[in-house]
Amino acid sequence: MEFAKAQSVGFRKRYESVKRSLSVKLARTLLRSGRRGRTRVALLLARRLRTLQAVPIKTAQGATLYVDLRVASAHALLLDSSSETSEQCVMGQVIRPEDTAFDIGAHLGVHTVWLSRLVGAAGRVCAFEPNPAVLAPLHRTVERLDNVSLHPFALSDRSGRCDLFVPGDESMASLADWTNGEHGNIRKVSATSRCIDDLVEDQTIPQPNFIKCDVEGGELAVFRGARNTLNRPESPILMFEANVNASSGFGLTVQSAMDFLRSLKLPRYQFFQVRPGGKLVRVRRLKTAHCNILAVPHCCADRLPQSTLRLPRDSSD
Repeated sequence: MEFAKAQSVGFRKRYESVKRSLSVKLARTLLRSGRRGRTRVALLLARRLRTLQAVPIKTAQGATLYVDLRVASAHALLLDSSSETSEQCVMGQVIRPEDTAFDIGAHLGVHTVWLSRLVGAAGRVCAFEPNPAVLAPLHRTVERLDNVSLHPFALSDRSGRCDLFVPGDESMASLADWTNGEHGNIRKVSATSRCIDDLVEDQTIPQPNFIKCDVEGGELAVFRGARNTLNRPESPILMFEANVNASSGFGLTVQSAMDFLRSLKLPRYQFFQVRPGGKLVRVRRLKTAHCNILAVPHCCADRLPQSTLRLPRDSSD
């Protein structure tokens, strides 16, 4: 009886594995076809097939993350997950084993799994993501990582209920409706926001050594809610997105978050634009509409490549 039961379980597992493999192959072929409407068809297919709602993907660093193909921004990973981004190159330069890293705006978890590997078994990663559409596969990803905790809420400068605006491209979800329908129909989702300072004070999360923050224009609010955490001599390194369009949705300029960090007296932040391949170029004022910025406090200057340290102080983009 037990043998027959074990055989049945084994058969079901093999059947599910084959079914998942075939459905993923179908979705990948469809997305690569170049046919008009392929994304819409792939989304409809994923809504019907549960096997496409938690697809394992191998990253460039060999980690596994799970994606839901009902989320359009996951399609690019299905087609190519082999490339390492410029931001990840920089993370590899400045993060050390045993660090505590925050992934704010974790989305699909691409940076989360990389940060997990960089900080090692003695380090810790706190991933923050409020969008319920990506939480199930993201939870499945992080539950396999002993050094990662997932926090299903937004970070801002106030605590309480908030609205999350999610366009068709869910990677652009934000606490402000900044896309104006240009990236798909927008749906409004109820979410919770918290402040980093409050979370650190009540010991929900530890003091960070590194923060990656990509929250589609809400970076300044995150930093304001972390003033005490940031305004210390031993402050963390920050990597954040500067997007002129997303910032304008909050009534801000692309320079606003950087100006706030510069106003903090104790960290003595230096700012660098992240260029292709992980090259860092010192900046004082932003002249680009969209880029990633690395803010390095004086206490962490020794983590920068020597070539970066030799840059003139008055160089700018």
